[in-house]
Amino acid sequence: MGKISINLDDSSLKFLDEVTDNRSSYINNLIQQEKRKAFEAKLEADYREQSSDPDWQAEVELWDSTAADGLDDSVEGMIRLEKN
Repeated sequence: MGKISINLDDSSLKFLDEVTDNRSSYINNLIQQEKRKAFEAKLEADYREQSSDPDWQAEVELWDSTAADGLDDSVEGMIRLEKN
């Protein structure tokens, strides 16, 4: 684990000390939350880009047509399968 030294203004340090007894853990948790937000934003942007790609859409349509394998996925069809 790396160690760093940071400077905080007095009000930020006061707040930090009011909300936690473990400064490092609190700051690490904040960083992890920001990393997750950044990952999710990137993932969303990538999905948006992917959804506008006509080659990708054609591939999805091919897979969608094979996903059912000819099985009846209606409720009635599922009930028939359960009874067998």
